[in-house]
Amino acid sequence: FVALMLVMYERYPIMVQQVLTVLTFTLFFCTGNSQLPSDVQKCSITDDDCLKTTIQTVLRHLQNDPSVFHVASVQPMRLSQGVVPAGQVWTFDQYYHDVEMYNHAMSTVTHVESSITNNTLTFAINISNPDVVFKTDYEYKNAFFDGFNVTSKGKVIHHHEGYVGVVQITGDIEGEGDTKHVTITDVAVSFVTSKLTFDYNTADPQFDAWLGKLFADNMESIFNDMKGAYGDFYAYAYNTIIITPIFTTFSYNDLFL
Repeated sequence: FVALMLVMYERYPIMVQQVLTVLTFTLFFCTGNSQLPSDVQKCSITDDDCLKTTIQTVLRHLQNDPSVFHVASVQPMRLSQGVVPAGQVWTFDQYYHDVEMYNHAMSTVTHVESSITNNTLTFAINISNPDVVFKTDYEYKNAFFDGFNVTSKGKVIHHHEGYVGVVQITGDIEGEGDTKHVTITDVAVSFVTSKLTFDYNTADPQFDAWLGKLFADNMESIFNDMKGAYGDFYAYAYNTIIITPIFTTFSYNDLFL
């Protein structure tokens, strides 16, 4: 089922997000409500300072015991597969399997801006992190970079050092009373990184070292070309693994004053 959803997401991302939201929301009403941990402060929807503190507390809980929010493992966050599409500099698709993403819940929340308009909520959450790690099985098919043949498959670890980003969350307030809830309609991630490194592991150690150096030497152009695609990948992971499960486990009145 997960593999099917990921394949469909590549073609119909909005539809798949809606299906996942409906399934999780249905599970919420079938299993009953949950309570927030006692140290998670409820905030007014427009109290940005309070929200900043609360989100940081939630991240701490996600590191230690994500189950209190009905969230699966976040250290690492896991996806069974995915595709990062080609860009202008990186001219081939990146096929990933058994993806693991580390350290995201260890981010520091530096600023929050929130707003509500016609029952639509938006949150812009600024975060920073010294190093987030992306570990996966990969395959590059018929792949050329800067005139070099980089066609290969194996394992790769990406480090995004000096990760500074903004997570933009949009949701609609629906229902009334005890059934009042927020349905997430969009999550977007934009970020910069001070350093991007590539550590490859194929059957050829000499090729691995050469490929890692080739991409490291072109890190700036690669990142500028691919940051949107990587941001979309992280947004999908944040939404499906963390954000939507939280907002469908807890009602609006559980989360906000």
